[in-house]
Amino acid sequence: MNNGYQKIVRIDIDKIVTILQYVKSSFVNKTTTYNTNSSQLVQNNKRLGNILTDTIIEKTSTSPRFYWIIGTLDTVSGKTQRHVIVIQDGKTILNTPYKFYFEMRTGAMDALLLNTLAVKLKSGRSIAFGTGNVSLWSIYFLKALNRELKIIDIVTNNGFDNDFYHACRQIGVRVNFVDQSKVYLRNYNLIMCHSSHTKPLVNQGAIAPGTVITSYTSIHEFEIDLSFLSNPKVTLIYDCKKNISKLTNKNPLTILPKQVLLHELINNQSQVNINGITIFSAPGTPIQDFGLCKYLIEKGLLDI
Repeated sequence: MNNGYQKIVRIDIDKIVTILQYVKSSFVNKTTTYNTNSSQLVQNNKRLGNILTDTIIEKTSTSPRFYWIIGTLDTVSGKTQRHVIVIQDGKTILNTPYKFYFEMRTGAMDALLLNTLAVKLKSGRSIAFGTGNVSLWSIYFLKALNRELKIIDIVTNNGFDNDFYHACRQIGVRVNFVDQSKVYLRNYNLIMCHSSHTKPLVNQGAIAPGTVITSYTSIHEFEIDLSFLSNPKVTLIYDCKKNISKLTNKNPLTILPKQVLLHELINNQSQVNINGITIFSAPGTPIQDFGLCKYLIEKGLLDI
């Protein structure tokens, strides 16, 4: 089994539940401000690298906490890395590589959404596109909240993935690998897109009412067919307001479906008709990082 999967499956399942609670509570928090900055290095019309920095300032009962989540992309070597630093009272209280945790907080969102919507999973009715660390995290979080979950179907371009199969078996879930050309999506009530496809994976005509679809790229970046956006039975849930504006700017003439922010659902400020089609588009927000970093500060780093 590859090293990334080994690190994931040896995390205790009760810690998984607690981590999810921290991430979910961060969407309720009213004591923080967020900002995102991006810079790139270009030489001779060639991009050499990018750096993305999310900054968070948290108001506490004493002095404020300052969070920096830094992501780098070296386009020469193709290497990426993430790091987090948190400072309070002039002291560094968290300073650690963050890529492992970043994948974790991304994978937590499927379970967080279903928990918020009070949707119960049924074995054999869930399917995920793609393997990889985020997909494995997603299955682990779903298992942590739905202990009766036994089976998930996986669509992958590479056929049977032995490492992924055995990692899922270690957390108590059996995966069936299926060919995309033979997938009948109307059989599923949860469809998770954990891939980097450049054409739609999910088309409107193939989806039954009561289905939840999740995607971790922006909805206009191909995983979900844009024809969904003209369907009045679709509810589009976004992780943060910034990502709604990205969709509106990209598709200014599109008649958009009902749009809801995740924090509105968590705070009972809005409701979703789960008998329709629900699409959750979560390209990412510093709110997730804030929740996970709070866990790491208060409970300690995970043994990885």
